[in-house]
Amino acid sequence: MRQYVLTLLFLLLPSFLFAQEESDTFQDVYNSLSDMDDFDEEGWTEAYDNLTAMAQMPQNINAATYEDLLAVPLLTEEQAVAIIYYRDLYGDLRSISELSLITALDPPRCKILSAIFYAEPIPNNAKGILKYPKSSLLMTLAVPTYERKGFKEGKYLGDKLSHSIRYQLKTNRLQIGLTASKDAGEQFFCGENRKGWDFYTGFARLKETGIMKDLIVGHYQVSIGMGLILNNGYRLSKTSLLLTQPSSKTSLRGHTSKMESNYLQGVASTIALWRRNATKNISLTPFLSWKYLDATMSDTEPPTISTIVSNGYHRTKEELMRRYATTQTVAGASLVYTSLPFRIGLNIVHIHLKDSLAPSKNQMYRRYYPEGKDFTDGSLSYSFITPKLQFSGETALGKAAKYNEKDKDGIALATANAIRWNFHQQWSAFALQRFYSYRHTPLLGRSFGDVSNCQNENGIYAGMMTTALRNITLSAYIDGSHHPWIRYGYDNSSRSWDTYLSAAYERKNLSATLKYRYREQATTETGSILPQFGSKINGTAQHTLRSTVKYTFGRFQSSSQLQGTFLPTSNDWGYLLSEGFGYQAIKWSLWLSITYFNTSDYLSRLYITDKSITYGATSCMLYGQGLRTNLLAKAIIIKGLQASVRCNILNYFDRDKISSSYQQIDSSSQTDLYFQLNWKF
Repeated sequence: MRQYVLTLLFLLLPSFLFAQEESDTFQDVYNSLSDMDDFDEEGWTEAYDNLTAMAQMPQNINAATYEDLLAVPLLTEEQAVAIIYYRDLYGDLRSISELSLITALDPPRCKILSAIFYAEPIPNNAKGILKYPKSSLLMTLAVPTYERKGFKEGKYLGDKLSHSIRYQLKTNRLQIGLTASKDAGEQFFCGENRKGWDFYTGFARLKETGIMKDLIVGHYQVSIGMGLILNNGYRLSKTSLLLTQPSSKTSLRGHTSKMESNYLQGVASTIALWRRNATKNISLTPFLSWKYLDATMSDTEPPTISTIVSNGYHRTKEELMRRYATTQTVAGASLVYTSLPFRIGLNIVHIHLKDSLAPSKNQMYRRYYPEGKDFTDGSLSYSFITPKLQFSGETALGKAAKYNEKDKDGIALATANAIRWNFHQQWSAFALQRFYSYRHTPLLGRSFGDVSNCQNENGIYAGMMTTALRNITLSAYIDGSHHPWIRYGYDNSSRSWDTYLSAAYERKNLSATLKYRYREQATTETGSILPQFGSKINGTAQHTLRSTVKYTFGRFQSSSQLQGTFLPTSNDWGYLLSEGFGYQAIKWSLWLSITYFNTSDYLSRLYITDKSITYGATSCMLYGQGLRTNLLAKAIIIKGLQASVRCNILNYFDRDKISSSYQQIDSSSQTDLYFQLNWKF
């Protein structure tokens, strides 16, 4: 079967000889700036999808507003201000490569901006809402060549194909996005899903209309301050904090991801109550949302919510029973005063559930889970931004969770504060403090830390970065945190310790990185909050080393990745070696990579990033022993129409079955095919 698949792909290549491939530069840059195992999977994918959506519909950087620049993941507020000041001083950029002249922008950020912006003069009559329309239509089909247990036993009600359609329209001030998607095993125009695809999402967005700076109707995301009370977007990771300063700004964005959670449904807007310019104004951002939630309901009368389900799967009868089980209403507002370098915001969010949330609290780590129908949280966000010193933070208050019915009502506190000091042109230092009470339970809050839900964590992070050595960037951080209440997997209070060292070299056609990370999570029985660097701890410790070398010679490119990990607490270990080679012609491109991996256990799993189709996941988790092959072909059939074909083959040498339960594959290998058409018009 695999030989047939490879033969088919190579037979398709001659039809790709009449076009030019779109750039996927930002994929490699994003992968080098972020580590998958440092993000939660949802946050990592969310940031990647946002960048992909921007790259799909590039914007004229001369027409980009301050808010447009701040919406770019990994771009700091200081860098956005620097671009605005550069335009004010020298006029419109004549070429996107002119970004390299802005000293606040480093090469990685310039590459990302070059992928999502272009530069051309702004005509005098460019103020109409429907001026300069651009559209894109993206169709993706995933075809597995194997059958999972859920299909064999008839548990999955739909077919094994997964597919999606994404449409975007962008004009001078109007943006429309629509997405329809179906996962493998879900029904399509039949059974409980006669409407077609399993999930639909979309929005319409209008910008800069009188005092209305921004208006979104449909599915959207809101991020407030550090995310302590509301953050539908991605959250900063420890490695990305070395590159960017958390913003205290309230931001809106349309939701076009296939993720069936982490969004609001309704209307949101940003209103300019007073505005002198982009850096001095008062704005109000109200939002209102009502949507269905998937949930596991109790058998009591009236029924209560045992668990809110966010994976979006509706393949079996049981999963369909949880679909649209209850509803959620969200209302809130953010009032922000900006007079750079100062910004301060007053924020409030209220959440109402149709049915009462009543999770099981039999286990000690679940005693302070949120419960009830109504949740109200308020916060104060603030920042001070200058070229040399940046400070930002948020402090939130909300109703405290109770241990049991006898526990008294109270107020729970959460605060996170970050500071960056660029004490030299080539040196910067960064620190972040957070305190999240174990009784603080915001339903929609997500912020920086070992935990994502802003609860049960106190910690301090310190990092430093320098480019003092020619062509070399050195960075490092140390992060220590304490969890006063019991967490899952621990029978006592616990602590976490994380250290990271990185060296990156880039010159002409050669780039190389070397990263080392040590993580330790253990109970505090010993009374020490410092790392033990040994195997005799009640918890886990892990050493990880990664190196990547990329080289471009003419139309050829190569990539080598080597990773190793060791867990002294369990003597687990793992390593992988990956080699990739590509050829980019004027009218087509081809990429082939082969990865050998060998780990002793799931605990020693490793992550690898590789090239993929547009919106495709570029990171893969590997454990056990085996070989992974990735083949990718891209081209444009006619002007504006790009075709992509990807074949991913995974062979295990240490097992005859893959996965478990309904996802089980009765084979030691699996082959997935991906087909995609990307039409821009």
